[in-house]
Amino acid sequence: YFTKGTHTLRIFVGITKDERFKFALDYIQFSRRQPTKIGNETALIEFEDYSGKFIAENEHASGSKLVYTSWGTGVSTYSINIPIDVENGGFYTSEFAVAKHPAGIGTSDVVLKIDETEIGNNKSTTAGTDISNGNTYLNETWPMYLYRGNTIYLEKGQHIIKLEVATTGDNVVKFAADYIKLIPVEAVTVPDAGTRFEFEDYANRYITENEYASGGKLLVTEWGTDATYQLNVPFFLAEDGYYTTKFTASQRPNNLATSDLELLIDGVAASDNTAGSGKDISEGGAYVSASLPMHQYVSEIYLDKGAHVFTLNVKKASDSVVKFAADYVSIVKNNADKVLLKGGSAQVIANYETAVNGTAIAAFYAKNRLIGINNGQVSAQNTVAIEAELSDTPDTAKLFIWVPDTMTPAADCKTIETIVDAPTD
Repeated sequence: YFTKGTHTLRIFVGITKDERFKFALDYIQFSRRQPTKIGNETALIEFEDYSGKFIAENEHASGSKLVYTSWGTGVSTYSINIPIDVENGGFYTSEFAVAKHPAGIGTSDVVLKIDETEIGNNKSTTAGTDISNGNTYLNETWPMYLYRGNTIYLEKGQHIIKLEVATTGDNVVKFAADYIKLIPVEAVTVPDAGTRFEFEDYANRYITENEYASGGKLLVTEWGTDATYQLNVPFFLAEDGYYTTKFTASQRPNNLATSDLELLIDGVAASDNTAGSGKDISEGGAYVSASLPMHQYVSEIYLDKGAHVFTLNVKKASDSVVKFAADYVSIVKNNADKVLLKGGSAQVIANYETAVNGTAIAAFYAKNRLIGINNGQVSAQNTVAIEAELSDTPDTAKLFIWVPDTMTPAADCKTIETIVDAPTD
């Protein structure tokens, strides 16, 4: 995507084996392409409408078309790029139809991205559904599978959908693909008092309910040999700051070979069900007709205001099936003022009942001696965070908010004596 104005095209030429420059070059051509409009309704994009070469059609796919490639050893990756224009910023999930990997004929790895964010693939994504209805594609034994992609937030404006296809074991590129759907998803706005997400409200299959879990419900899965099950929950934060997450799930391992569970926020691990961790909250209840106790896991994470996604990532158990019990995740803003130690620096975090504006000045002290100072501008913020490089470990910090023009206080000065180590990812 080019913005209006001047741009520069650069051509880089490397040195050959005999340490000389050798190349032949004719021209480069730019052709304008109209993006697909993505609005508030589900958008269906047929891959074959954007293919360039090595394409065959097949009557068994939707619209009697199917993208397919198969050629020699000179290409390591084949890519289809689809420009889209998102008319309204928001959360989108996806589903896409491609041949499943691996297959006996060496089907390629297929990765689906929006911009540079991977939203799914045909190898490790949540188990797909066979939609081939007994058909084979292009005289090959390729079943077509429907996959659900990860939920992501797309800003208003221009984006690129990328279908990246790798070389197979026999060094050729082979794949079958049909379409992608982009589906708008409603997100929850987390209020000041925090909120709680019940997993069963976001589940779509392999679910049972249990009277021992909150609301009489409980997630449970148990099926085939697929490697990963994923559940995505989009949400918005009105304020930035530190948040406490509580995640309830069965502990691993146990006699049922419970799966590894990870709770991720924006792709970063926030909690898991490692053996020996968490607090047992099962109160004697058994889950899934077995001795599967429920544990609660607590973590702290700093989040900016705006769009985020919880992901429950469930890996296969030791017997190659996916098994887990989980109840809910809650998120509540931690309004405690503190100083976070970060090696050679420290960050003061202060919370205000009323949003503040102005110049924030943080001063750090050790035994009443000033050891560091820094400032930054704040605008309509309830949480202010200022970091400074320090020569010593502080025992106290003060935070001032000043009106720049008049140099009068915009809020009361805060003295903070809670000193803690910064959390690690």
